[in-house]
Amino acid sequence: MGLNMEFLKPYYYLKKYLLSKIPQKKDRVYILPTSMGTYFLSIVFILFVISLAYGNALAYSCTFIFVSVVMTSATHTHFNLKNIRVLSFSNPRVASESDQYKLELILVHDNRSKKFDITALSENAEIKGIDKISNNERKLIYICLNNLKRGSYFFNRVTLTTKFPFGLFYSWTYANVESQFYISPSFTGKLKLPMKSFEDDRAGISKSIGLEEFSEHQKHVKGMPYNHIDWKLYAKDKGFYVKTFERDSSSYYYFSIKNLSELDEELALNQLASWIKVANKNKEYWVLDLGNVVTKPDTGDSFFNECLISLAKYNKEEVEIAL
Repeated sequence: MGLNMEFLKPYYYLKKYLLSKIPQKKDRVYILPTSMGTYFLSIVFILFVISLAYGNALAYSCTFIFVSVVMTSATHTHFNLKNIRVLSFSNPRVASESDQYKLELILVHDNRSKKFDITALSENAEIKGIDKISNNERKLIYICLNNLKRGSYFFNRVTLTTKFPFGLFYSWTYANVESQFYISPSFTGKLKLPMKSFEDDRAGISKSIGLEEFSEHQKHVKGMPYNHIDWKLYAKDKGFYVKTFERDSSSYYYFSIKNLSELDEELALNQLASWIKVANKNKEYWVLDLGNVVTKPDTGDSFFNECLISLAKYNKEEVEIAL
């Protein structure tokens, strides 16, 4: 095994050098031999030298057959990515550090011939490629990125690759796919929610913490709980109606990173993420204070995601991911 690795070192250095020098333009198909292809080309070259040295007819025949295999493999590998394009893609805007980040690509091709064994190229990722795609057929490629740390990420292309048919060559092309996403802290905080903050109204009377104000009536349907039914309306033969309430935004949780100074920065951010997750689940109002970013009291999924993005970006530079 050690001999094999030493033998392949020049190949890997050459491959790295060529990749750095090749202009990486989109919609072009590039091709290089694989490690197995390098072995095979070496055997073909040795057979060619033997046939020249000894004039052996069998060596000439074997050389011709092997060269035919090489040319056939290179041609099919190259054209296997021709006319392949990314029709659309989807990816979450924000995900937790403890979750797997999943990107979905929908591929389509505009050629009569079928394409085989197409996948994406990415480090530290689990990829589910395509076994076969026919003319105008749409197929999904899944790219699952693992072990991404908290931060802000972006990519502006996806590399599609194939080794079909014999694995002697691999070709690749760059698809124009641009996106930005965020990895938020994990929800692993164990501290209890802090006490709520509240504001006084203009008359100077303190509003009770957790106050809910009546909003409107909603007709009761099967499956709804009975604890908010307006029995007064029912007594007037109006039927079953449920009272809906609107939470008073003057009482809210105040989540500040300064109040978690005894914790490590990442642990403090994990705790803040856990708190806002609980507050959002309970439909409570909250304020997030990160020093450079202070929100207004609000609630809801949209606000929850914006807070997670703020936590993801805290003291982090944007990082480009090569896909």
